[in-house]
Amino acid sequence: MKRSFLFDLGFHHGEGLEYLTKQYGVDATWVVFCFEPNPACRVHLLRAGFLRNPRYTAMPFAAHVHTGPVMFQQEAVIHGGTEDGQGSHLADINLDIDCRGGRCVPVWAVDFPAFLRSIIPPVREQTAYVVVKMDIEGAEYELLRTMLQDGSLGLIDVLHVEFHQRLMPYETDATTEQLRESLRQFVRLEEHW
Repeated sequence: MKRSFLFDLGFHHGEGLEYLTKQYGVDATWVVFCFEPNPACRVHLLRAGFLRNPRYTAMPFAAHVHTGPVMFQQEAVIHGGTEDGQGSHLADINLDIDCRGGRCVPVWAVDFPAFLRSIIPPVREQTAYVVVKMDIEGAEYELLRTMLQDGSLGLIDVLHVEFHQRLMPYETDATTEQLRESLRQFVRLEEHW
């Protein structure tokens, strides 16, 4: 039996995983990897076994372009325990925002293109479908460009992504559209969240 794979990059509180589980009919025949480096979200990441899927794997790491330690800027919490809306992110991507007191914590990053290549064989005889959801607060630009360059994007069937252009000082409407067009040559591109 062929397996399908779902990679949830930026699991947060599990809202994307819940949506995609329904969208694709994710069941025990799927292999699911959920990446979330934010220590404040670990409880949600570990509780996400609601899938009752023995092939579900919680990955408390940042999906990035290299493996190793990175600094992670946690979103500041404001009045009444709500978040400030800026999003937690890798500290080294130089966002064009004031994080208003969020704290930096060390986390482990995983080279996602290499990880993907280690899981999905180039000849897809045993793989039915590969879906990636990417909500990683600005780091998607570098990660997607790397995947285009190294060919790992070709292992994906559907890419669900939120572009955080508003947070990135060097990204424009033109650079984002150029990236979209490049991605569409390899994957079905879905933008939302």
